[in-house]
Amino acid sequence: MAEIRVEFSKLRADARESVARANRRVVEVEKQVLETAELQLKLLDEIHASRAKLDRIQMVVEEAEQAGDLVILVSDLRALLE
Repeated sequence: MAEIRVEFSKLRADARESVARANRRVVEVEKQVLETAELQLKLLDEIHASRAKLDRIQMVVEEAEQAGDLVILVSDLRALLE
């Protein structure tokens, strides 16, 4: 009977350690998920900002074409990109 208690205690301790390891891993994965989500949001912000700049450039080009101006000043385009 004592051997069974010892074995049961060992199994219980092993199970607790296994659960603790799993919980630590869950915390690590949750942290990675949050970091990934933050990076995705930053990338989306950059994509939206770049898209807005491209839209403005396209508008300037279209206006220049409509006005018959074939030369677009580089400084104008640089100002749009800033």
